[in-house]
Amino acid sequence: SNPPWIKMDAGIVSPCRARALARTELSCSMQDVISACQYLLRPGGSAFILYPQFRSRDFAQSLENSLLDTIKIFKDKDSEKYCVFHVVKR
Repeated sequence: SNPPWIKMDAGIVSPCRARALARTELSCSMQDVISACQYLLRPGGSAFILYPQFRSRDFAQSLENSLLDTIKIFKDKDSEKYCVFHVVKR
């Protein structure tokens, strides 16, 4: 999953509707992504979710109250801007 990265009331929202939806949590929040994974994955099933490093703490905290555990975090070695979280459902 490559969900929108920018929190709803943070930053400047693009006037282009498609860009705004892709970048900002207007219709899909971090909690929505976590809820979808919990619903769609069977126990032991896993998913990969991409977030920029500046959102990694938010994501880790959001997982604390979920049925998902982080198995591994892959960091972008070139720019160190992004993290891919490999999560598994308990």
